[in-house]
Amino acid sequence: MRRLAILATTLAIFSSVFTAISAQAVADGTVNCGTSGTFTIVSNIVTTNTNCRGSLTIPEGVTEIANSAFNISPDRSSYITSIIFPNSLTIIKESAFRAASNLTSINFGTGLQSIVHWNFADSTALTEVTIPSTVTSLGVGVFYLSTQLETVTFLGNAPSTSSFTFGSVKAGAVANISSGATGFGAVGSTWSNLIVSAALAAPAFTLSSSSETRTVNTAATGFTINSTGGTIASFAISPSSPAGMSFNTTTGAFTGTPTSVASATAYTITATNASGSATRTFTLTVSAAAVVDNSAQEPAEAAAKREADKRAARAELVARYKNSQKASVELFALAEIPGITKENIEALEVEILAHPSELRAEITQVLKMSRKYEVVGMMASDRIVTCYSNSLIEIGLIHEESNHKAALMAAIKKLPVDERSSYAEIKEAIDNEMAEIQSRKDRLATVLARIASRQNS
Repeated sequence: MRRLAILATTLAIFSSVFTAISAQAVADGTVNCGTSGTFTIVSNIVTTNTNCRGSLTIPEGVTEIANSAFNISPDRSSYITSIIFPNSLTIIKESAFRAASNLTSINFGTGLQSIVHWNFADSTALTEVTIPSTVTSLGVGVFYLSTQLETVTFLGNAPSTSSFTFGSVKAGAVANISSGATGFGAVGSTWSNLIVSAALAAPAFTLSSSSETRTVNTAATGFTINSTGGTIASFAISPSSPAGMSFNTTTGAFTGTPTSVASATAYTITATNASGSATRTFTLTVSAAAVVDNSAQEPAEAAAKREADKRAARAELVARYKNSQKASVELFALAEIPGITKENIEALEVEILAHPSELRAEITQVLKMSRKYEVVGMMASDRIVTCYSNSLIEIGLIHEESNHKAALMAAIKKLPVDERSSYAEIKEAIDNEMAEIQSRKDRLATVLARIASRQNS
């Protein structure tokens, strides 16, 4: 028993320490609203706003919206058109968003527990809303006089409400219940002034095909969706569609003509509705076009001439750089050195000419530096999907013995194109990811040290 008690205490300490480490706070101060204006945060609470307009996003870490925070004259909530709440939010106090007459969209996040009285009353443009499973209480008049509200989807059991919570919503407004939810009564009955709809089953579906192999620049067949569960509201794909292919988030269709060679890539297709989600996997392989070997029919002198032109172009490159002269993109193409463009040749030549003349006299050095720009060009294009960590190892951005090659490559692929368009930007992203990895290691070490200290005390 004593060992069990010690184990329970240790686990509790471990949990509390991790909670303290992972808890996200938000800095006090003002935050810009969507179109204009600001709102104020004090001790993780949104207290008031100044002229907020447009799409409003409350940052992660906020736990409470104070009374009338966005409903203080003259900066009324009627100027707000949509709201995204953070997962950290637990309560929206009274009348915080009352009379938001232009509000058309609300995303409550996943941690909300209570919406206090009159919050979205008079939101006359709102037509549908989804209540998270964590919400246990909806106060008096929360959606009172929201006269266009016709669909309310509940992801959990019926929360506590009053007779005015959904008072004077649109005639025939429906309570759309997720599968397994309780407390709403029978289908067709009235619950809190809403007509109870049949429970929505979670999505389920199959694909007509699980894999496909296509030659680059050849139209892909893709797949068709066969839904076997609840009505699917939307589809998503991960990773994003490759170059030349498109994905329809409404129908789930994956179509197009792949324009880049790619090894077998598994795409996760996710179907979602108010009751949950389901996934299936589709693997697409894009192979290179078959190369027709005409060498036997090609005159030997033509092949010899091409090789001689290449050698001559490479010799001219070396001679030019040895004598601190510049070259041209066309000369690199003739020398069969890929990746050099009008956009990057100037930067390449600055780097080459910065080396001692004896190094510039070797074609291997020119090839090595050119390869760096070729890889960076690939990283700054849709060809990044075909890149692997060995390319970054080759140009010195990732150490060959690193244990984090996959994580570092994934971090680069997540960046927008304009943030991975140069060697310096890619290096900065790798350095930042390594710093984050080290930070996680340090936090874990601190936790383990605390646990060990308590066990030894």
